[in-house]
Amino acid sequence: MLTGENQSCQTIEAFLIKLSESTSPEEKLTLSLGFMNYSLIKDKVPYFKGFWQAKEKAFEVLKAWPEAPLVIWSEYKELCSEFHRIKTTVDLIASSTAEHIELSLQSFESLINKILQGEELPPYSLIHFPGFGNRTNLEKLQGAFLTIHSLIEQLSAVRQEVLTGSMKMRLKNRLIASVNILIEKIIPLRKNIKNELSSCFLLLVDDFIHVHFDETLKALRSTRIPFIHLQKEIKILHALAQELALTGDGFKKSRILLTSCWQTLSTLHTQYKKKVLADKISLDNHKKEVASKIDSFRQAVKNQSVNSLNKEDKKRAFIGNLKTSPLSREELSHCLEEVDRILKPLDTEEERARNLVIKTSNNLKAARDIIIEKLHGLIDVEGSKKAFLEAKELLETLHLTLQERIEIEPCYLDLKDSIERKESNSLEEERLRHGKILKQSSELKKIGTTFGGSDFEQALLYNKALKKHKERLQQSELLIKTFEEAIL
Repeated sequence: MLTGENQSCQTIEAFLIKLSESTSPEEKLTLSLGFMNYSLIKDKVPYFKGFWQAKEKAFEVLKAWPEAPLVIWSEYKELCSEFHRIKTTVDLIASSTAEHIELSLQSFESLINKILQGEELPPYSLIHFPGFGNRTNLEKLQGAFLTIHSLIEQLSAVRQEVLTGSMKMRLKNRLIASVNILIEKIIPLRKNIKNELSSCFLLLVDDFIHVHFDETLKALRSTRIPFIHLQKEIKILHALAQELALTGDGFKKSRILLTSCWQTLSTLHTQYKKKVLADKISLDNHKKEVASKIDSFRQAVKNQSVNSLNKEDKKRAFIGNLKTSPLSREELSHCLEEVDRILKPLDTEEERARNLVIKTSNNLKAARDIIIEKLHGLIDVEGSKKAFLEAKELLETLHLTLQERIEIEPCYLDLKDSIERKESNSLEEERLRHGKILKQSSELKKIGTTFGGSDFEQALLYNKALKKHKERLQQSELLIKTFEEAIL
């Protein structure tokens, strides 16, 4: 039995030291048999070398002490029998394990030979990296690298299993040699693929820089692409470099190039923000200047520097100064409306009467103006079928000038759309109406190309009419969408 005293001898060195310190044969046999027993159960893995050395020491004591008790001889024989049984079992297991490892190595060798002969390997999907269309070569190389790297890891695991397994050293050496040969076969291929993958990725980075940046990375080639989109693509390329199995040099070079692009974007974005701020300040100052001019114009009307005789000339001069203004069309329209409001008090009763005499001096023109005024009144009565029919009759009798047509026709057509929708409306009818509106808008745009740059008021009138057509088009598109959603 393994006593508490024997448990302190857990290494062969400690056992031999303790054995040399013992004097009586009985104590030596107790230590030897205890270590033999311990060697068979050590960490659930038999320690055959320690058992064999302890067995030799015990046999030497037994030969020198023939009168040893039978119990000790029995225990010695029992431990020897157990040793042979365990050794036989371990050898069988080791033989079976070696056979399985050899079969695995044959499969690995067959697969490696196919790879070396150029068999197509499954690609790696880079679908979670948006923004780049042609990634076939990268996916193919990354897939090949991962497959080969996985094979090398599996072979390394097999080698480790052989090293830690319980089998004869000759068998171990043969299996490890076979594993090393297979690993050495594919390590150069993995290295070549890694180099090719790095080159392919650097070409992708170079193409990105060539498309969006100049050679010195100082200015963007394409100013239409927002900074935030380019920054997003740089982040994707950074993430892609970390995902792919690049060489150390390839990863470092790509990082340097992309960092330079990022710094360039940051500089350009700062300059752009400064320019936008400067433009905003300039526009605000110009608005203040225009507002000051309008106030001066208002004061001139109060001081009678601008009167009913020269108001048209003064108005034209004011509008001429606004032609080079950076204000938007809507803001310019508001300015002109403000000027009209300032000049409106100058339209005295006497002037209105004089204008009426001038208009009525030409009967044909007066009659025409009255009809047009009546037409305006009929169009303004939205939703009235009777007014619509009367307006239609008036339009058929009139031959409108180009300016009158641009002014009246969009409002009339808007009234017509409203009346037709009240009477009958469906998806097909609305689609037909939508096509007519597009055609009318195109015709108006063709007319707009004939305008010169001298008549500022005419251009504003044209823009107002075009805006009316756009409103009709938006309303028609909204109704079509409503009909389609109702069908679904």
